[in-house]
Amino acid sequence: MTGAYTLRALVANHAKPWKDSTDVEKLDQGNGLLPAGTLDKVYVGYLMSVHPKTGNLLFSDAIDEAESARLVGDHTRLRKTPTAEQAVYLEAHYKRFLEKQAERSSKLRNVAEI
Repeated sequence: MTGAYTLRALVANHAKPWKDSTDVEKLDQGNGLLPAGTLDKVYVGYLMSVHPKTGNLLFSDAIDEAESARLVGDHTRLRKTPTAEQAVYLEAHYKRFLEKQAERSSKLRNVAEI
């Protein structure tokens, strides 16, 4: 995902979550990601996503800029621009990421109003 190559630190994952994928999608190579373990947790928790067209790594407002820099270093995008097939799977995660981001922002606004 970011160029890391220490195999023991990498975690096989799906761009579109397993629970939301059909049996065919679960086995489709275009639905695969190989992030480092820490990025895997951030990705699965919708605190990070990948822009489906550009491959840019996007972080939630819940993670400040310094922390996102610690997580990815100089890697602000996927090593390769997503193919059209990969973009379909990344799009599903990206949309949910944006929804979660909006939910977090709404909760923060509601707490601030109290």
